[in-house]
Amino acid sequence: MELKRSLLCAALLLPAALGFPIQDNYENSTTTIEPTEVRKANSDLLIILGSNTVESKKVILLCFCTESPLPTETDEEDEDIFNKILKVNKDSSQFLQEGDIVPRRSRSAINCRHCNWPQSSDGIVRIPYELDPVYEESHVKGIHDAMAEFEALTCINFVKRKAERDYLSIRSADGCWSNYGKVGGGQTVSVMKGGCMWKGVIQHELEHALGFLHEHSRSDRDKHVKIMWEYISPRKYFELLNVGSGVDTSHCSQIPLLPKGVGRKHFLSTISYITADRPDFKKFENSNNLDLPYDYTSVMHYGPYTFTNTTGKATIIPIPDGSVHIGQRQGMSNLDVAKINKLYNCSRCSTILDGPSGSLRSANYPRNYTDNTNCVWLIRTRSRKVSLYFQAFQLQKTRGCQGDYVKIYDGSSKSSPVLMDKTCGSKIPSGVVASSNLMLVEFITDGAHTAFGFQATFTAGKSENKENSKENTPCQTNLLFTQENN
Repeated sequence: MELKRSLLCAALLLPAALGFPIQDNYENSTTTIEPTEVRKANSDLLIILGSNTVESKKVILLCFCTESPLPTETDEEDEDIFNKILKVNKDSSQFLQEGDIVPRRSRSAINCRHCNWPQSSDGIVRIPYELDPVYEESHVKGIHDAMAEFEALTCINFVKRKAERDYLSIRSADGCWSNYGKVGGGQTVSVMKGGCMWKGVIQHELEHALGFLHEHSRSDRDKHVKIMWEYISPRKYFELLNVGSGVDTSHCSQIPLLPKGVGRKHFLSTISYITADRPDFKKFENSNNLDLPYDYTSVMHYGPYTFTNTTGKATIIPIPDGSVHIGQRQGMSNLDVAKINKLYNCSRCSTILDGPSGSLRSANYPRNYTDNTNCVWLIRTRSRKVSLYFQAFQLQKTRGCQGDYVKIYDGSSKSSPVLMDKTCGSKIPSGVVASSNLMLVEFITDGAHTAFGFQATFTAGKSENKENSKENTPCQTNLLFTQENN
């Protein structure tokens, strides 16, 4: 695979070398550096940035156009969600924090207040949204399918905007990115048509809008993962500001950090220097972890090779067991759902079953289930046509099964076609087969009589794995050094 060339600026300044500390809030920390010399070596552009002194040391910063390797993965469908996002965002002109978050200027993301969307008196959190008119029918369906899982598993409902002041403007902009939490007014969630139309990618960006950061930035992450700093590419340590002239960058095919409207044949006269130690892997000491476990399989987790500078070398390794899978390939995990429900005080009984086979049963089975139950199981396998078979079944029998019942949907939401309508009594239902890898099982009980409930198993066919023969080229080393002033 031919890798596109991008502009990488080595902007990691070690505190010991420069004599000043790394600041916690890197969004608002800036130092101006003027370009002093431009050289062109071979096919790469070399820009030496100097003229700034810090405690009697002159900062010499070298930037050049080079190839950056993509993570090692097999099949596109088998690739973790965040790497899908990065592949698209490497060409984005939007300045992004941690790869896909629009930085806040007025407040630190982790400490912001009033970032949650309001909850109605009925316990539902209704979030208005508008869709970009450029989306085609298939795109709209994909976005709605991603939203439907929030509605099925949590108290979050995405509703079409009427005249609400605060809403999500879901647009096909230049990448997959979002703001963190509710920022007020019409806030953009970018879901680009050509690359972001994966359910997990859409859910990832919507979770940012709900107020969730990346899992690896939790305060307790060092107990669960080891960050391999030596394999992390320096990324986005400059925020490009004013356009200057005199620097020809036309030979660089991609300059992803330039703001919109900036031509290729011009570079910057000023650069806002961000003093942060690898901000893409920043840990927030005061993160709200909701007293829930660290989630290696969160839809919000980086993949193992995210921002790697060496093909095949992981940047995040689980500890103590390095073989534990990290990253997500399908959509929200059970802990993602639990975190949403806890942050927004949702009263929900919901479970995701994502193995190739498994079982589900009513609460307390084989003892009687409780009154006023409302539970759902989302069966989400990695292959098509999931099948469900009941081994035991006994529910309170009522006319039309209006009391206690099991209902099964051919998809991930209650708006999906019905596979098995409301069923009650003691006759074991026939097996059901979904048309895809998704099936939703709903179990409802009233406040009257109970019974021992049900038990069922599900299975799915084998997945077809395709080998990816694409090879990646190691990234060249970015250069950074200091020079003592005479």
